[in-house]
Amino acid sequence: MSSKTLISVEDFDRLEEEEFRYELDEGELITMTRPSTDHGRIERRLLMALQTYLDDRGAGEAFGSNILFVLGPNTKRAPDVSVVFRGVGSVKEISGAPDIAAEILSPSNSKREMKRKLAQFFSTGCRLAWLIDPKARTIEVWESAVGPTRTLRESDTLETPLLPGFICPVANLF
Repeated sequence: MSSKTLISVEDFDRLEEEEFRYELDEGELITMTRPSTDHGRIERRLLMALQTYLDDRGAGEAFGSNILFVLGPNTKRAPDVSVVFRGVGSVKEISGAPDIAAEILSPSNSKREMKRKLAQFFSTGCRLAWLIDPKARTIEVWESAVGPTRTLRESDTLETPLLPGFICPVANLF
């Protein structure tokens, strides 16, 4: 069993200036692994589809995994893709959860870790989450921390009432 690395928020903020990426999970330092090219392609495709939709409607902003969301005094998390409807200005971190969060599973992720992270987003105001599994080529749609309400396959379309008119064939992401 590995031991946890606990650090202060101030120490965490100094780490963020280095080349590595980290998250802070209730004081526990999480070192983010480098994503695969498949992961990067899915992230880019989803981010581009969302930002194009949002730009056309002036309805918010989409961000990639480089933006941290401050979810509590000792918790800073970065979804792979996020949508924020409120104005955030020019900041390094965004206070509160994204309105929509998308996580792309990596081999280093466990379902338990992802469920915990999604629960943190939902407990601080997230309204929708997509858990994307590149290996299974599926997307779990989460509307609360309880669990997925449905699973989309490649033949399905990704859409939500939060983004009226947004339509993205699931197959386009893979």
